[in-house]
Amino acid sequence: MTIQHILQAISDSEDGRMHFNNRIDLHCFLYINTWYPLRAIVNHASALANENEEYTKDGALYELSRLLPYVKIKQVTVENNELVSLTSAEKLSEIAALSDMIKQLTC
Repeated sequence: MTIQHILQAISDSEDGRMHFNNRIDLHCFLYINTWYPLRAIVNHASALANENEEYTKDGALYELSRLLPYVKIKQVTVENNELVSLTSAEKLSEIAALSDMIKQLTC
């Protein structure tokens, strides 16, 4: 599985070509201001790569962290197979957290 498979899975989820669980505590990862279902994206990417591996939450997180430079996960409420956008407060929080990380790396 490569980053291209992950990006295709993200695109498929945005276009409604992929279904995932609706629940109040779905583990999602943040990518470009949107929360995506962690296992569904990684498992779909695995299928696109002809690996057909069925990843657990931890396995999916490991695979994603292997491919992306920064991974943030959170339990999100998902309804009607609709992706959840980052709120303004979450955006500000992310900016502050990333700023702190950059400061630590450059000091």
